[in-house]
Amino acid sequence: MAEVEERREALLAIIDDGKPMTVRQVFYQATVRGLVEKAESGYAKIQNDLTLMRRAGDLPYDWLADNTRWQRKPRTFSRRKSDRARCHLHSCASAALR
Repeated sequence: MAEVEERREALLAIIDDGKPMTVRQVFYQATVRGLVEKAESGYAKIQNDLTLMRRAGDLPYDWLADNTRWQRKPRTFSRRKSDRARCHLHSCASAALR
């Protein structure tokens, strides 16, 4: 358990120096410092530690950057519906005349 606590303290110091950081950046810094092995198992340790640290309130959420977050946005259009209909009719009429 002491090893986990020491690693988490080191992770906090790493992130504090370079915040905001992605999980992958933290992982690479941790491997360079010998905190985890450079393997999927090492990445999993970092990911798990950071998740638990966030949930416990030990790691502020804005210290980690999530560049892969999906965004859900409503479908929007640049023109009003009446303008789109008029353009569609115009393009159909133009195509029929060709």
